Amino acid sequence: MYEIGKTYETPKGLIKILAKVKGHVLPNGKYRRTRCIIQFVETGTVVSVQTKHLKNGNIKDYMKPSVYGVGFIGSPIKIPDRNPSNIIHRIYKLWSHMLERVYRIQDRPTYKECTVDPRWHNFTTFLNTISDVEGYEKWEQNPGVYQLDKDIKKGPCKIYSRDYCKFVTASENSLDANKRRWSKRSELALTKETTSGGSTEQ
Repeated sequence: MYEIGKTYETPKGLIKILAKVKGHVLPNGKYRRTRCIIQFVETGTVVSVQTKHLKNGNIKDYMKPSVYGVGFIGSPIKIPDRNPSNIIHRIYKLWSHMLERVYRIQDRPTYKECTVDPRWHNFTTFLNTISDVEGYEKWEQNPGVYQLDKDIKKGPCKIYSRDYCKFVTASENSLDANKRRWSKRSELALTKETTSGGSTEQ
């Protein structure tokens, strides 16, 4: 049914058949079903899947954004569901919450101008590099106490990345946010007074 070199529409998008591997018996005696090597046309992702899954759409493009419009898994990695003690599950939650803060701006207008380093749009890359972020070990041991922050390490900034982020306690995060909020209010008050012709001198 599926021919090498041709493209086909599937429930998961347009694919191209690159090769076919006939079903055969493995050295351990188990039978390996016929598989196709396919390429998702939209992203260029290449995967090996059982031929029978092409029709029902039981295939996945790991490079296609599926989390808040920008995030993608990046590999066939399995993410355990509802297992807060599993480190991959915890890091996935950390990643998805970061994307939510930045890319659901209708819920968080203060993040309107913020972005996430494009390299961190890829969960697999995030998983492999988050341990390089300052304070990671503390977060791993006390996830309820520590939070991922982008403003304290090098001063206020608009991007989440390995270079700008660090893990801080919730109280440190709150204190810094309040300090920046009051500083901004003071600047606005001073600007209004200056433009209205007033003076700050006593």
